[in-house]
Amino acid sequence: EMEREMLNNEMSQSANAHALILSRKSWITYIFGITIAVFTMVTMGIIDKNPPMGSIIFDPLALIATFVFVKHLRSFILYMDEDGVWLLSGMFPWSRAVNGTKWRDIEAAYFNRGFFHWATSSYPVFIVNRFTRRTEISLTNMAHGNLAVQMINEKLQSMARTSHLQ
Repeated sequence: EMEREMLNNEMSQSANAHALILSRKSWITYIFGITIAVFTMVTMGIIDKNPPMGSIIFDPLALIATFVFVKHLRSFILYMDEDGVWLLSGMFPWSRAVNGTKWRDIEAAYFNRGFFHWATSSYPVFIVNRFTRRTEISLTNMAHGNLAVQMINEKLQSMARTSHLQ
């Protein structure tokens, strides 16, 4: 709950102040990047004939690549507001963007189930356009993505009951 409050504070600084954070990338996604960095540092240390020189060059590069990878992952924020469901992404100011779809255009949201997803609380999330039947938002490894989908579908049902989706 405290993490969600911190995310909402971050959203109020960077996007719509009335937005509700639904999900971010899961911890399992970060493990992949850190594993690659450690593997790279170990491999370069084994392959390099002159280990001190290899460590001086490749270890900082691996750490920088890991930092960039983690910052990139942290930039993915799935949120909803009174207008629709949106994905804020982009690590650098020139690459930051908001993509999404309005409530009136959403058919449904769904996530894939499975033991791995359940065990890690990391779900792929999909939002489908009701006119094109095309997936508007497709995300992998979203923390508690199942709950995000539940909240989106509850909002859609609520709006349909009160006839706000015309």
